[in-house]
Amino acid sequence: MNQKLEENPWWSMWVKPKETIRNIINYNHSYCFIWLCLLYGFIESVHIAQGLSLGGYLPMWITLLISIALAIPVGAISFSLTSLFVYWTGKLIKATGTYKEIRASVAWSNVTTMFSVILVAILIVTFGNAVFFRNFYEASFSSAKAIVLILILVVEVVLAIWRLVIFIKSLAEVQGCSGWMAFLNVILASVLASILYFSIILCLSFVGKASFMQ
Repeated sequence: MNQKLEENPWWSMWVKPKETIRNIINYNHSYCFIWLCLLYGFIESVHIAQGLSLGGYLPMWITLLISIALAIPVGAISFSLTSLFVYWTGKLIKATGTYKEIRASVAWSNVTTMFSVILVAILIVTFGNAVFFRNFYEASFSSAKAIVLILILVVEVVLAIWRLVIFIKSLAEVQGCSGWMAFLNVILASVLASILYFSIILCLSFVGKASFMQ
């Protein structure tokens, strides 16, 4: 293993994902994993709070505390499951990456969430507790607030696109394949995850109906 990283991966990952992920893996597969879980998990926890409309039940500061408290486990579970799906489906295309290498790629491709957290902070300062409602993005706001929301959504789209680019390039490096094959790996993993998700929903639906009929 390398004694130290030659570059700061928080910045080099944006422009040199292949070289950066290789340096990270040679140094430590789990380098900054908890911090990445915290950033990504916080964003996901905020989305969950929005989906549950917690703004209608809890004060904003409590919702924020819950989102922060759940951030690391939510991020870790999300990264771990995604890595498993990519690892399993990668075998179909004869990919060579190990689970830990893939997990590093998954985690570090979400380095873009460092800016997503800033955007969420701007939303909270601008809109307050309204952020934690399910229909937040459908609500009507003043012209100034509407412009802020639109700009943030545009930046989020750009970040999402670049996150995918980083992921495909870094995944290609750890899987020992081309970018197109890495993209296929991502598609296969998404299909597998969707099948499992809808299978679970279907099973729960049948169980619920059976319990109701008894």
